[in-house]
Amino acid sequence: MIGTNRDELYLFTALDGRTATVDDAGLRKVAQRYAGDGADELVAAYAAARPGRLPGQLGASIAGDDGFWLPAIHRAERRRAPTWMYRFDWATPIFDGVLGACHGIDLPFVFDTVEAARGFVGDDPALAGLAAAVHQSWVRFATDGDPGWPVYETRRRPTMRFELDSAVVDDPDGDLRACWSSLAASTAG
Repeated sequence: MIGTNRDELYLFTALDGRTATVDDAGLRKVAQRYAGDGADELVAAYAAARPGRLPGQLGASIAGDDGFWLPAIHRAERRRAPTWMYRFDWATPIFDGVLGACHGIDLPFVFDTVEAARGFVGDDPALAGLAAAVHQSWVRFATDGDPGWPVYETRRRPTMRFELDSAVVDDPDGDLRACWSSLAASTAG
């Protein structure tokens, strides 16, 4: 089982002021580090996939996806053994929501300890259901080797999207994945 959180790097960038101070030119510089001449294409893809996000948040999403999400996908694509993918998309409301679905926000749900983590996840009663779903899938995987959703394969790319309304989604953020693939192919040639 391989998974990531939608906003991995927000934990490291949101509270220190960097996210709020990045402008469009700064976002383009971030994108150039990852996409070179394809920076504008990458920025446009992220702006479309994450409407309403600040330039600094888009930059953190690009960097986080490069460091977490894309390697997870590549690992799943290369594994010969059955592999299940998940993405944790539920965003914490604390700190006015700037942490999003950041790195580590899934842990109180994995271990079903949201009560002890109220300062990190808030106090919405619906979180108990999300915690039960996440925790049960991890327990099923640990005991039976199957978390309860389809095995990842590249035709459909089924991925469990954990949210208050969790569901299996085929190829979540497929447009972003395709953009990254296109940019990688153009720089390899």
